Amino acid sequence: MAKIMQLIRSTDAAISKDLASGLDAEFTADPIPLPDLLSRNTDAVARFLDGLNGAKLRLEADIASRTEELRQTEIAIAAYEAAQTIIQKGREGGNEA
Repeated sequence: MAKIMQLIRSTDAAISKDLASGLDAEFTADPIPLPDLLSRNTDAVARFLDGLNGAKLRLEADIASRTEELRQTEIAIAAYEAAQTIIQKGREGGNEA
């Protein structure tokens, strides 16, 4: 920053004045008012939470669907194992006759 100020002082007075006022304008810009900053952050957090809650609901629905699919598969396995046992016993009984 010191080199910039030295360069400004060494140039033409009119140019120096224009450059200095331009630099002042850049460095003295008003900060974002705190309520606006808080409002933007609150909105950003709310949007993020909405997205996470939506993802949670989708995961819960997927888990419920998969759980039901697993339950039905287990029932089918039990039924076919029972059928397999009956068929094997029938074969064994038929061979003895």
